[in-house]
Amino acid sequence: MISGNDRLLVDRIYEAAVVPELWPAVFDDLGGVAGCDKTGMFVMDVGRRQPVKGGVFNERGKDAAKICFDEGWISRSTQAAKIISISDPRFFGDLEIFTREEIDNDPYYQEFLRPHGLSWGAGTFIDGPTHDKIIVTTHRAYEHGPLESAQIGALTALRPHLSRAAFLSARLELERMDAATQALARLGLPAGCLNRRGRLVLANGPFESLIPDTFADRQDRLRIAERRSDGRLGELISEAGAGASGGGTMLVRSEDGKARFIVHLLPIARSSRSIFTEIDWLVVALPVNGRRGIRSGVLEGLFDLTSSEARIAREIAAGADLFQVASVTGYTRETVRSYLKNVFLKTGVNRQSELLNLLSLISMDREPE
Repeated sequence: MISGNDRLLVDRIYEAAVVPELWPAVFDDLGGVAGCDKTGMFVMDVGRRQPVKGGVFNERGKDAAKICFDEGWISRSTQAAKIISISDPRFFGDLEIFTREEIDNDPYYQEFLRPHGLSWGAGTFIDGPTHDKIIVTTHRAYEHGPLESAQIGALTALRPHLSRAAFLSARLELERMDAATQALARLGLPAGCLNRRGRLVLANGPFESLIPDTFADRQDRLRIAERRSDGRLGELISEAGAGASGGGTMLVRSEDGKARFIVHLLPIARSSRSIFTEIDWLVVALPVNGRRGIRSGVLEGLFDLTSSEARIAREIAAGADLFQVASVTGYTRETVRSYLKNVFLKTGVNRQSELLNLLSLISMDREPE
């Protein structure tokens, strides 16, 4: 049974599904229903027992959540594991899933929860729009004692609204990303969205036209027909899964070795706006066309080069050798070589001649010094 005040909270839950910045304040009130002060939610990869999104928490809970994720406590959460193992769509209090003796001897409770004011609480999981689980959890300090059954019941009454809000938010995010790819289509740019494992979730018309000749929509992840570029794509996705910031650029060649596309893999910001959706990457393919000029300065953006790396690349494009580049830029030859190695890595080439060929196709003017 939902009270009058809780009906206002229901309205705010759905409002937060549309305006994600409201979630922390909503969690203040959600926790208040059960006398708790630290509340939040995150998406869990059940197989790996790791959070797959940044999560969103109220102000009082965010510091403890950061410690939980950063120090690896979440992978040792006996609470989350127990709740997920129970197929019952409701909130569970601590004493419903563990005895007091088990709690007193559990390192997760004694070494993490209790020192951070999270000793008692309740939690639930929601089957999200993806294969992962959405965990909603609320806590309070040890001195306030375990949650009462009425408090847990009040949380459970709100659970269906949290579930529907999650699906609404995911749908809105999918529509937003679809609109972004369609906007790129109007500019003639092939673009698609991938989940965190690299699987193609949606694509605009220009991108679909590149399947299967340039890209392949495989069961495991999006593949690039050109093997070397596909290896680089796989590395970037794996590195992001291991905690790297992610993102990068690949040069895709045709069978005769000519540059066809510059492919950008762009990570979607891990914020409350995208916590419920499976979209983690935006992939954009920029056609390489030697007949179409490109303004000076765009090179930095195309390949994510620093200004110094771009300057080295421009000198190489103008036909300078290492000695001449060092003379013009004032760098030592060792510094030029170091920058050039970074340029090779970011542009996907191995030799200076390959770089020169690529840059000649991009028709770039040198900036005046």
